[in-house]
Amino acid sequence: MIGRAKELVILNEALTSDRAEMIVVYGRRRVGKTYMIEEFYNRPNCCLVSLIGQSGANMSTQLSNAKNRLLDKHGIACNEAKNWSELFDGIKNYHQSIKNEHENFVLFIDELPWIATARSGFVGALSYIWNSYFEKHQNVTVVLCGSAASWMVKKVIEEKGGLHQRITRQIPLYPFNLQESEAYLKERGFHYLSRKEIVDV
Repeated sequence: MIGRAKELVILNEALTSDRAEMIVVYGRRRVGKTYMIEEFYNRPNCCLVSLIGQSGANMSTQLSNAKNRLLDKHGIACNEAKNWSELFDGIKNYHQSIKNEHENFVLFIDELPWIATARSGFVGALSYIWNSYFEKHQNVTVVLCGSAASWMVKKVIEEKGGLHQRITRQIPLYPFNLQESEAYLKERGFHYLSRKEIVDV
């Protein structure tokens, strides 16, 4: 994966650690956050379960989206969940049912700022399931990802309540520099572009 060597080292260290991990990944849109996470954890010894926030959606819609995704993509039935706590209970039950089949279990929450609105109860529910269950299983990794970098820093990393002192690693993801962009485009077959043309792209 071009241009992400340092970030991959952090992810690999977390994957092979002897404790549960909660990783925060943040950076502006279209720098490859989702791609990096999904590609890294796309391996035989990992079970990757993901939730994706929707811009501007209310809690009811976010919860419905999460339930549909869990069922359609992962076969996890949480249809009766009325709130985030009950949804996380469903994910916990799923982990209990498959924990002997996979070396690592990863819960990837993408676009967290869109889900964790002020009255959603999302952060409180996540904090509770982390403290009561996930933290006790060393093969569990929770990845929190967001494009609103200032929100991620203020509401997750520096926040004194909720997830305070739960974060084990941070990955700020930046756009490619010129050299990385050149390598990326060459890998994609654009060998004919000059550096000036790459900058213009």
